[in-house]
Amino acid sequence: MKYKIILIIMILLSFLSCNSEPQKNNYKTFLVDFESIDVGHVKCYIEIQIENNKITGGTIKNSYRKNYGFIDRTIIKLFSGIKNNRLISLDGICKQTDSNHIKYSSVFSSPIGNYVIYGSIENDWLEGRIIDNDSTLRGLISGSLVPNNEPVPITDYQQITTKIDSSFKSNFFNPGFTKEKTYRKFITDLSKYATESIDDIHYIFSFFYYARSLPYSHVNLWKPLDENSELNKTKDEEALNLELKDNVAVLKINSFSSEKGIIATHLQKIIAADVENLIIDLRNNPGGNIGPAIELAQFLISDTINGGYFLSRPYFEKPLSFEEKSCHVFSAGTIEDFMHDLNNHACIKLTVFPNAQTFKGNTYILINNRTASTCEPIVYGLKSEKKVKVIGQTTAGKMLSAKEVHLSDGYSLFVPTADYITNDKERLDGKGVEPDISLKKNINALDYTLDLVD
Repeated sequence: MKYKIILIIMILLSFLSCNSEPQKNNYKTFLVDFESIDVGHVKCYIEIQIENNKITGGTIKNSYRKNYGFIDRTIIKLFSGIKNNRLISLDGICKQTDSNHIKYSSVFSSPIGNYVIYGSIENDWLEGRIIDNDSTLRGLISGSLVPNNEPVPITDYQQITTKIDSSFKSNFFNPGFTKEKTYRKFITDLSKYATESIDDIHYIFSFFYYARSLPYSHVNLWKPLDENSELNKTKDEEALNLELKDNVAVLKINSFSSEKGIIATHLQKIIAADVENLIIDLRNNPGGNIGPAIELAQFLISDTINGGYFLSRPYFEKPLSFEEKSCHVFSAGTIEDFMHDLNNHACIKLTVFPNAQTFKGNTYILINNRTASTCEPIVYGLKSEKKVKVIGQTTAGKMLSAKEVHLSDGYSLFVPTADYITNDKERLDGKGVEPDISLKKNINALDYTLDLVD
């Protein structure tokens, strides 16, 4: 009863709270290209109001509310970071340097994170750079004023929804799932919202909002970044970082997206440094390609390990009993090699052989609830090594194999094309990998481990 009262109070406060934006509508609407590490390269409308050296606005107000019921709207408003009834909200300061040029700096609030944006408006052209607390570039916006201040839908989102449905039915590893009530409701809800979507950011948000009810991970919709985007360079620079401290090497792997041989080169440096302790930090690592992950494991194992099994659509199309001897072995190669094998075999057995030169010291692997996908079978397999300790929180439980399906208007859909089970037949999707040493979230796993080896 107590929790119901608290929820009711929160709901009332959320609707009675003061709106920080000016009440009169003097907004100018811009159609912008929004590049983001999280959603890719999308197009959306941004409303801007300049008044008394203040800048306010964001994506079109109340657009996300049209197709949600009262409860859904309340949940979205309370827990998704939405402010002022906008998916993206701006609230900051500005300075007019001449009649056609304004510089601004603002808080950038959104469901994908809260950042800072700074930029300029010149001759009806808006641009800005979005950065996080570490001064890392998170996004870019640029675009021009909308004629007559009247936005229109950017594309046919109902057509995109139809293609999403078709792609699921053609590619999802378990064809029976697309006939289930949960999936049918997901498509029905998304289809209803598609008729009201005004731009990419609102449609993608609705996709993720409705997809949260699906019982599988690796369901993703986005518009890929341009190959030469500045954000792609940021992602590459962030992939790996190595620090050697006295008798400890700390290898931070932010994603398994590095090119072939990069991780091996770092491990060879660590072995050459002759340190006794290696800390591999996989916290917040969303996964990536299987090749770099295998490279890592090869330097840490003492003997060949069974990394588990990937079961593709042919396995589920016929009620087969699991037979290990019928599985095709994959032990090294690129993501393209792996996907080729997966497309041609009902079962793939992941086998990892030790490198000729391996790390002989103590290894500590740091994980948390955002350690996901490719990380998880590697962590699970390495837990059996005597000199390996896994420290932190249970991983994300997002372990499936997925492929990218190109739709239209620049959209790409990631569809799970294979299930995964461990060498002892455990599913990790929806479950995750538990650490050997469990830490509360308020304890810094790296500091804890450095104290442990000191």
